[in-house]
Amino acid sequence: MRVKVAEVNAIAKVRVLQAKHSLLIPVLRAQAAQHTTIAAVATEQVQKYARSTTISTTKRFLDSEEGTVKRVRTRKGQSNYDDSSDHEIISESNDEDDYQIEQVGIVV
Repeated sequence: MRVKVAEVNAIAKVRVLQAKHSLLIPVLRAQAAQHTTIAAVATEQVQKYARSTTISTTKRFLDSEEGTVKRVRTRKGQSNYDDSSDHEIISESNDEDDYQIEQVGIVV
């Protein structure tokens, strides 16, 4: 938004000076083109930064959301999760028949 305002102001200044000084027209056109180019490059850089920031924030959010649910194994017969129970985080699958897989939501 500020870049667009600066571009409009630069073009307006060029037009005012063109009306006053006809000898400055070639120089002022070059300056106006330069200001327009600078504004376009700045706008592009800001847009790239905004996209990269949005992407990294989204990735961080999704990573944190995936980390809120952990798989634990409990002995069969334990139906609810309490702190006194004997829960282990599963790193690899086991073929033990007396364990079942249960997902527990963990609030971070």
